[in-house]
Amino acid sequence: MTGPPCFFPQKKEPASILVAILFLSLLWGGCNGRGNPMAEAAWERAFQADNRDVYEKFIEDYPGSPHVSQALDQLLAQALRQNTLEACDAFSRKHSGTPQADEASKKLDELFGASVPSLRGELESSGAVSLSWGSMPFAESYRVYWTRPSESGRSRGDSTETNNTGMVLHPDPSLLPLRYFVVALRAGKESQASNSKVIEPSGSYDEDCGCPAGQGQSHMPAVGVGAVRQMVGEE
Repeated sequence: MTGPPCFFPQKKEPASILVAILFLSLLWGGCNGRGNPMAEAAWERAFQADNRDVYEKFIEDYPGSPHVSQALDQLLAQALRQNTLEACDAFSRKHSGTPQADEASKKLDELFGASVPSLRGELESSGAVSLSWGSMPFAESYRVYWTRPSESGRSRGDSTETNNTGMVLHPDPSLLPLRYFVVALRAGKESQASNSKVIEPSGSYDEDCGCPAGQGQSHMPAVGVGAVRQMVGEE
């Protein structure tokens, strides 16, 4: 024989616990900007203002809002429009760890790689070669190359590195003439090569314009506003 069916009463959570769970869920969503009317209103104001400071304030006040990614996109677009090393560096530092910061860092590398140093050089009476160049924004060091003038283009020959914006070299006089040019370095990557200086036993001349040192101008495109100083006629 079988006995009467057994019924196991379901355990009911006290109403106070359910209310507490609901309250915490709403609180968590509100603090993180999800479904928070204040966050939504703040985002509407920020989007309408389309202002960097307003976007930054929104990110600071509502870090969990799903609109933070949109705010970062807007800030990144503003930095890229400036097209300068400084703007991209500032964004990538302030918002490091975000996909937008990675994009800014890539643009920074691109701009640095396109920047061009300006080289000045002369043969001193002692026979030493004196080279100098302008400081490059965000450069960690500089590399000076020298080759025979007969070698084509910016062929990489011997080189030396320095943290300064100039150096004095002492080549064997029998090796002259030599062509010199400099590149800036950042994270192991080179900028564009500078104008080249050919040092002869009788002096030096700028190979790019085919004129003696002190005449003509160096052909150096500027990259971005304030990113690279274009130095003209300062040999």
